[in-house]
Amino acid sequence: MPALKLSYDYLPFHLQQCFSYCALFPEDYEFHSNELIHLWIGLGIINSSDQNKRIEDVGLSYLDDLLNHGFFKKNERDGGYPYYVLHDLLHELALKVSSYECLSIYSHNVRSINIPPSVRHLSVIVDDRDVEDRVTYEDYKRDICALTKN
Repeated sequence: MPALKLSYDYLPFHLQQCFSYCALFPEDYEFHSNELIHLWIGLGIINSSDQNKRIEDVGLSYLDDLLNHGFFKKNERDGGYPYYVLHDLLHELALKVSSYECLSIYSHNVRSINIPPSVRHLSVIVDDRDVEDRVTYEDYKRDICALTKN
């Protein structure tokens, strides 16, 4: 982990921001380029100072930079559709570097989570088993409502 953190520390600030927000997704999540780029645009971390370049193209160059620095692995589905994946250790690094601002919680432990006041971005990852029938869905819904009371 210290070597990975050192690699992260040497990234330009805009790439550090882009990488850290990947902590909002579950481990082994398969990112599509548009999904990531639109997240970054929505968060306001992509700036296009070049009037001739679309903001999506700037985002794609950020993604390529992270890929070239080894922060993402690029794979292809049948038919040639590319997707990107974070290695488990890199996902752990993203969780660590974004811990003051981002929090990702899993539905099975939603009751035991204390959300720090510094958290600005929350991701709730729902397991299909938690919403498979009406009873488990109602239990899950009650747990989610309890989050607002913390």
